[in-house]
Amino acid sequence: MLACLAALSISVMWAQASMAQASAGTTGDGTPAHPYTDLEDGKKASRAEKKPLLVLFRTAECPFTKLFYEQTVPDPAIKEALAGLVFTSIDVGGGKGKFVGQMHEVKATPTFVLYDPDRGPLHQWKGWAPVAFLQNLNGGLRSNTTVVDRLDRYEKTPTADDAALLGFFWASTGNFGGAYDAFQKAVELNPSFDFRAESFDAAASGYAAGQVSFDKLESAATGVLAQNDSDEEHLNVASILIGVTEGSPDAERVAPFLATALKRAEQSSAPNIQQAANRLEPYRLLYLAHDAAGAVKAYQTRYSGWPTDPDALNNVAWWCRTQEIELEEAEGWARGAVKGYTKPEDKANARDTLADILILRGKKQEAIEQLFEAFKEAPRVLEYGHKLQALGADVELPEPPKRTITVVTPGEGNGGQESTETEGAGK
Repeated sequence: MLACLAALSISVMWAQASMAQASAGTTGDGTPAHPYTDLEDGKKASRAEKKPLLVLFRTAECPFTKLFYEQTVPDPAIKEALAGLVFTSIDVGGGKGKFVGQMHEVKATPTFVLYDPDRGPLHQWKGWAPVAFLQNLNGGLRSNTTVVDRLDRYEKTPTADDAALLGFFWASTGNFGGAYDAFQKAVELNPSFDFRAESFDAAASGYAAGQVSFDKLESAATGVLAQNDSDEEHLNVASILIGVTEGSPDAERVAPFLATALKRAEQSSAPNIQQAANRLEPYRLLYLAHDAAGAVKAYQTRYSGWPTDPDALNNVAWWCRTQEIELEEAEGWARGAVKGYTKPEDKANARDTLADILILRGKKQEAIEQLFEAFKEAPRVLEYGHKLQALGADVELPEPPKRTITVVTPGEGNGGQESTETEGAGK
């Protein structure tokens, strides 16, 4: 699923080193005056105007793309930089844009690709914040090297600048392990670079994706806290660590970070600090006090509709399933959610929660029965079918939809030949 994510934190020293590059010599108000919505149209305009092409991959509902337009584009330095570019905006939420986004391995919005229309992509990154945007835009323009050539060069003779750009590139394509290693390499080759924030972002996402070890995540967390020793950052780091390790064997290894964050919060009267600390109360009880029942009660207080609202019942049951605590009670709450929901897809979701809990409680046969019901109620959710197959159940999954693509093969005289390929069809 495509994620809509905020920008990575930026490395100020590297940003300052690259920021002066691309904005020099540009003119105009910088407002994206050519909002092309097709990549090929953007390339044609880029060639005609003899300007680099900047492609924004977005979704209509992404709040961070909205922040890009509201807070980043009006920035004077951004306006100046954009005046020297052809701007193209592609919605990856559906239609042709979806497949163009897949071709560029877009995993989150907003994602930007800087293009030379004839040579290909020069750089790719995600995030909306002004300094991070200029950091990446200018780094790509200054390098004036395609991503492919940069990858080839980095493999042979790594440089700090290439490592930095590839760190952002890999983070935007979901290769978080590669991004983490590249940021580390950049600092190794140029100790004046500071990528502690980016390294932590990559490590956290990478751990969640199974690409980065907890040891690297722990090291990155320690590094980012050395960079920013505020109460807010300690709580933020603890929250992120909890979020990516929940339900894993490493979950309780976040306890030292949580303990430090909460101890600092006790000495603060700032409302935002107290609110953030209160959100962590279930985890304090679970990881520090080892009080599972108390942790569940604290988690229940997050839901005003407890214990009658089916959303509250399902969410608390799922949290218990994730932590593998209070499973007998969680089974009852999941059953209550199934009963309380009226929409078939909501019932199916609650049955999925219930099935997971039943499996943990050794009730495999009933779990299979619940998943069969869920698959009937929401046949488009193939995950239910896959779970049934994993449990050894005999279930038929629908064939993927067929999609017809017209391929134009360059040729002489007739301008090329067209061929039609059908995806999803049998051999």
